[in-house]
Amino acid sequence: MKRKEFAPLRAAVEELYLYRAETRRSEIGDLADLHEAAVAETIEAVVAEFRRNRSSIGSPKREIARLSTLEHNYLRQIITEQAGQEDLAETIGAALEQLRGRRLVEDSRGALRVQTSPDQRGKGVYYTPVKLAEEVARPAVEHALRHIEHPSQLADVAFVDPAVGGGVFLLVALRLSVAELLARPGFRALDLKKLRSTVAENCLYGVDIDPTSVATTRALILAEIGAKGRTVSSLDKHLHVADAVASGIEAWRSWFPERAEGFSAVLTNPPWSKLRPLRHEYFEHVDARVRSFQGQELGVFLRENIHELVQGSWEGFVQRNMALSSALRKSVDYPISNDSSGDPDLYKYFAELSVALLRPGGVAGLLLPSGFLRAQGGGGLRRHLLESGQIVQLTEYINKRKIFDIHSMYRFVALAFVKGASGETVAARFGVTDLGEESSNSRIELSREFLGGVGGADHLFPEVRTTEERDLLKRLFRRGKKSESIAFKRELDMTNDSHMFIDLKLAESRGFEPRPLGYWEAGRTTERLLPVYEGRMIQQFDSVAKEYRSGHGRSARWEVPVPGQGTVVPHFFVQESCAQLRGWKPVERFGYCEVSGHANERTVLAAVVPRFAICGNKVPVLKGVSTCPDDGFFWLALANSLLVDWVMRRFVSTTINQFYWRNVPFPQMTARDRAFCAMAARRISQLQVQAPAEWLGKRAQLRAAVDAVVFKSFGLGAGDRSLILEDFALFGRLAKAEGAASLEDVLEAYAAYVEKEVPTLNGAEKVMSALSCGLAYATREQKRLRS
Repeated sequence: MKRKEFAPLRAAVEELYLYRAETRRSEIGDLADLHEAAVAETIEAVVAEFRRNRSSIGSPKREIARLSTLEHNYLRQIITEQAGQEDLAETIGAALEQLRGRRLVEDSRGALRVQTSPDQRGKGVYYTPVKLAEEVARPAVEHALRHIEHPSQLADVAFVDPAVGGGVFLLVALRLSVAELLARPGFRALDLKKLRSTVAENCLYGVDIDPTSVATTRALILAEIGAKGRTVSSLDKHLHVADAVASGIEAWRSWFPERAEGFSAVLTNPPWSKLRPLRHEYFEHVDARVRSFQGQELGVFLRENIHELVQGSWEGFVQRNMALSSALRKSVDYPISNDSSGDPDLYKYFAELSVALLRPGGVAGLLLPSGFLRAQGGGGLRRHLLESGQIVQLTEYINKRKIFDIHSMYRFVALAFVKGASGETVAARFGVTDLGEESSNSRIELSREFLGGVGGADHLFPEVRTTEERDLLKRLFRRGKKSESIAFKRELDMTNDSHMFIDLKLAESRGFEPRPLGYWEAGRTTERLLPVYEGRMIQQFDSVAKEYRSGHGRSARWEVPVPGQGTVVPHFFVQESCAQLRGWKPVERFGYCEVSGHANERTVLAAVVPRFAICGNKVPVLKGVSTCPDDGFFWLALANSLLVDWVMRRFVSTTINQFYWRNVPFPQMTARDRAFCAMAARRISQLQVQAPAEWLGKRAQLRAAVDAVVFKSFGLGAGDRSLILEDFALFGRLAKAEGAASLEDVLEAYAAYVEKEVPTLNGAEKVMSALSCGLAYATREQKRLRS
C-alpha cells in the first residue's frame, strides 16, 4: 500500500476509534483510560478485518457492521482492496499514525471529541516501512540465531525494541526468525503455526511510552501467530508501557527480570528529535502553514493564531520537554550522550541504551539519522560503538524515493553492531536510494585507521561509494594539512534578533534608498540601514546571487539576476546603530552559505560580504582576517575550489557545520601559488564586466587556474580529476549542450599550463578564451540568463 493511499483508512480508523469510545463510555469514566481501551479495540478490529478479508471477501462482519451504522464502510473497502500478508504491518502502521498523539475531550455539551495531544508532538516519530525494517533486522536476527539448533534453545534468545512504535521490528524479527529456523534440522518437527507461537511467546519484548504503540504491537503479533483469543500471558508480560530511556537500566531489570543479563538483540528506530522545544516542530503538526514562516513572521503568525492552533499548552509542552532533558542529563545511565556537545538528541540516548541492554556478544540493529555519522555531537557515540564492539555493517540511505515521508535529500543510517566483538573494519555502503539496492552500491571496507585519519578526533564517517573514492580521500588527508585553527562567527540570529529587522517594503515606504557604499538612507535623516545577508544571496565568489522580490519564509520569492548585473536587494535591514551593538564593523568579511546539500550543483558557496552589510546566522563569517585580507581571499579561493568542495561533499548532508572546516585538508603550497590563489579570488570577486558571457568567461579562466594549482599541490593527475568531476557532472552537460568547452576540457588545459610555468593573472587569461570556457563553471540559472 502506498502512503498516499492511507488517507481513507486513516479517516475510517478515527471514526471507529470515536465510536468505540462512545460505546464504552458508560463503563469507563476516566478519559485517559477510555482512550487506551478505545485504541486497543480499534487496532484489534482493524487486524481482525484484515485477517478475514485476506483469505476471502464476504459480507461485513459484526465489528464493521457497527461501523456501517455510522455510514462508514471505508475500513472494509480499503482493507478488502489492499488485502495481503505483506501489507498487514503497513496497514496497521497507517492506523497507528492516525491514532498516535490523539486524546479524548468533552466539549461544552458533554460530547466526546478527538483532539491532538501536545504531549505527542515534535517527537521525531516516523513509521518504519516493513522492507526497511527487514534490511535493518536481518543481520541482527541471523547473528542472534547463529547457534540455535533446537527449540529448547529459544529460551536463550530475546529480541527487544525499546521504542516499539507500530511493532514492525518485532513483527519482522518474528518472520525472519521463523524463516531462518525452519531450514534447520532440529526444527523440522514443528509446524509453522507452532514455531511462530514459540518465538512470539519466548523471544519478543517491547517498550513504548505510548499505549497506542503497545496495543498495536500486541495486535500485530497475535494476528501473525493466529491467536484467536485476546490473552497470551507471556506476550503480555513482554510488552510494557513506559518511558524506555527516562526510566533507566534498573527499571528494565524489574520489568524483565528473566533478561537481567541482557538481550540477544536490540532492533529499533528510535525518535530522531532533539530534546528542546522547537516552535516549528510543535506547531507544524497542527497547521502546515507554519512551515511557510520563520523568524519575526513566525512569531506574528503564532501570536495571531495561537488559540486556533493550540489545544493544550505550549508552555506545558516546553516544561515537559525541558524536564525530560534535565532528567536524562542527570542520569548516570547515559555518560556518553551527556558528554556530547550541542543539544541533546533522543536517538543518542536510545542508542546508548541499546548497547547497555545487550548481553556480551549481543547484536543491535539500529536505524538512526545520518547525524550519527557526521554530527559533531555524535562523536562520543561513534567512539563508544567502535571501542565497545564492532559495527559489522552500515548502510546510509538518501531519501530520494521517499522511503520516509520527509525531505527527499534527508539521509539516515542502518547499522548492525556486535557488543564486545573485535574487528578493525566496517563494511559500509553509501548513497543507497532504494530498498534492496545491493548491486549498484557495493560495500566498502573502512578501517578504524582510515576513520581516525579522515574523520579526525570525532571519527566522522565520510561518504565514499567506491574504493577509488576512499583511497583518494585517504591520500588527500595524508598530503594536506587540516586547518584546525580556522573559526567563524555569527553576526545576527534570524529568529532571536528578528525584533530588530525592518522589512524591505517598510524601508522603501519610509523613503530609504541604496547608496553607493551599500547602506540605505532616506532623505536628510542620519539613520542608516544595513542589508541583512541570508544564505540564498551567496554563490561562489558572488555576493549578489539572488535578489528579494516578495513573500516570507520558505514561500518567499527570490530571483537570480543576469550574470554580472546583480545588486544587493535583501528581505530585511537593521539599523547601523543596532549592528554596532552586536560588534559589527564596516570591513570586508568572507562568508559562506551554511545550508547546502551534498548533491547540489556545488556544495560550498562562499563570497566576500560587502562592508556595509550584516550577516544572518546562516552566513557564518571567517574570523581573524580583518588585519590580513589576503588570508581571507586565499581561504575563499580554496573554499570554492572543486577539490575542497568534493571533500566537503563527503561529509555534508543539509548543513555545512562549522567544525567540518577544521577537518578539511588544505594544500601545502609554495608562497607563489598561495599568492596567486589569493589574487585570483580577489580579481574574481571584483569583476565589473557588464556582458554576461564575458563576466562568466573571465571568472572561469581564473577559477580553472586556481583549481589546477590546488590539484597540483596535492599531486593529483588526470584520473583523480576525472573521479572528482563525477560529482559535478552537471557542469559538463551544461557546457556540451551549448557546444562550449566542458569543465573537464578546461581543467585539462589549465593543468598543462600550471605544470609548465608559474601561474599569473594575465597568463591565466591567455590559456583559453573567455567565451570558450565561460560555461564550464556556470550554474543552470546563469546559463539560462547569460544571453
